[in-house]
Amino acid sequence: MRFARVPALVSALVLFVLAPCARLVAAPSVVEWDNVKQEIDGFGASCAWVSTNQLTDAAADAFFSPTNGIGLSLLRARISPGGPLAPQAFDYAYASPGSIECMQKAIARGATVWSTPWTPKASYKDNNNVNNGGHLLTNNYQAYATELANYVKTLATSNGINLYALSLQNEPNLATTYESCQYSGQQLHDFLAVLGPTFAANGVTATKLMLPETDNCDYSYAAPSLNDTNTAQYVGLIAQHLYQGRAERLPVGAQSGLAHMANGDVGILGLRSQYEQWLDPGRPDAQLPGHLQFQCLSLLVAVGRRLRRQ
Repeated sequence: MRFARVPALVSALVLFVLAPCARLVAAPSVVEWDNVKQEIDGFGASCAWVSTNQLTDAAADAFFSPTNGIGLSLLRARISPGGPLAPQAFDYAYASPGSIECMQKAIARGATVWSTPWTPKASYKDNNNVNNGGHLLTNNYQAYATELANYVKTLATSNGINLYALSLQNEPNLATTYESCQYSGQQLHDFLAVLGPTFAANGVTATKLMLPETDNCDYSYAAPSLNDTNTAQYVGLIAQHLYQGRAERLPVGAQSGLAHMANGDVGILGLRSQYEQWLDPGRPDAQLPGHLQFQCLSLLVAVGRRLRRQ
């Protein structure tokens, strides 16, 4: 993974522009280049719902090449839920052809890739629908965990994609009209207690497990998993979205479980901006090749690694 060390003021300015603000106040600034306060692994984008051939080679260069483009170094992919309405009637979690193509092109240009499900398939949920929230039924925890482990294995063996991380769920605190599934913090803990051993049994522990990805930096969804030594050992990364609120340090209660994490580190704090489609080449003012509605996420990654130690 590409790695950048950012001085305190510069990283603070990046955080500032992502957060809502009422007014700007001019003031003298001093940059202390040798006083590093944060570690940022990179910036990236999402390829959720991308179609085959949307990411042309020229567009991939524009996004991910460090020499011929803007050098994005991270990519977040969607895990398709499967079910009778899926293409080719996949009855299990899978990577779409467009997603595979996008991941392969990003990796070829040096990017690190992870994946997130928006929902399990409908038959695994209490509302029998991939949309409108609902919950993963407890009697389907093992079957779904096995599907996710197979997703990681298939990417590696059939597509040459070594997945850096897999998230348990996109925005588990929300029920939306599009693909979604709700979990409480305890339910994430309970599913992780099944998913972690399943990853171990299938030999895919090199892929980190990520949670909770709430839309408002709510660490209460991670606390049950971190504070139980049986599940904390399976937590590789902490990730959040910042559509509202602000980036916060882990509360003391959640910090107590960090030492039991797989690598003893928070790993990722993702700050996701609201302005997701400013890289859409279909816009009249865009100057990017190809027809690709590519969601730029403005991610700050690994900020949490330093925040918890201060």
